[in-house]
Amino acid sequence: MDGVHLVYGLVTEWKAGFARVQLPTYDDGEGNGIVTDFLPIIKLRSFNDDENWPYEVNEQVACMVDRFCKTGVILGAISSDADPADADAAVGKWRKKFSDGTVMEYDKGAHKYTLNITDSSGEMDMLVGSKTSVIIKDVNVQVTANATTVTVTDGQIESKINNTKLTITDGNVDVKVNSVELAIDGTGGKVDVKDGAGGELSMQAGIFTIKNGSADLGAILTDILTNLQALTVPTGVGPSGPPINLAAFAADAAKVALLLS
Repeated sequence: MDGVHLVYGLVTEWKAGFARVQLPTYDDGEGNGIVTDFLPIIKLRSFNDDENWPYEVNEQVACMVDRFCKTGVILGAISSDADPADADAAVGKWRKKFSDGTVMEYDKGAHKYTLNITDSSGEMDMLVGSKTSVIIKDVNVQVTANATTVTVTDGQIESKINNTKLTITDGNVDVKVNSVELAIDGTGGKVDVKDGAGGELSMQAGIFTIKNGSADLGAILTDILTNLQALTVPTGVGPSGPPINLAAFAADAAKVALLLS
């Protein structure tokens, strides 16, 4: 280019890879800055691989042009009083800030990456055509989709769908639907089921416990068999003795003890 000049202007029109720029320092004869033809925009890559972040109309840019402003290249956008630099920019931080409030940031000092899509209608799609592996250490994650929430913290996964809740910890699973609850204690080898109305079924080490409030089926059956062993009835010559089949009742009581607490 003949007589290269560094100039500044405002984008007036854009197409893929190019933009037209109004240069206020060059009068078009009508008191307005001349508008260039479409100038190419400098990019990080353009052969095979590509990336694009189009300029918006009225965005201020720096250009290198010839003395006739016919040939040139757009070097990049620059900050100005009208478009000040990001107040949160800092040494050691890579940031992208969007006008809708979305922020992408990596702070190398804190070793922290942040993606914050603040708009309530914000969406994110990740499409992978083949096998995908994600390895994240020491993570706390919460995913919400309408009435469904999944939370992953250190040693715990919790999922909620309206009135249904599933909680998984190391060796334990708890499922709750309204007032009904199923709890599995893998460490203690115990399973509990509660109906929310006082009914409870528990199993541990092969022994069942069935309750409704203070009523315990195992205790009731044990009492019945104990009372049967002491059963006496009136006769013409006085009370009878213990039942002849006392040993059978005692054996039944032992069997109940093997199943019910």
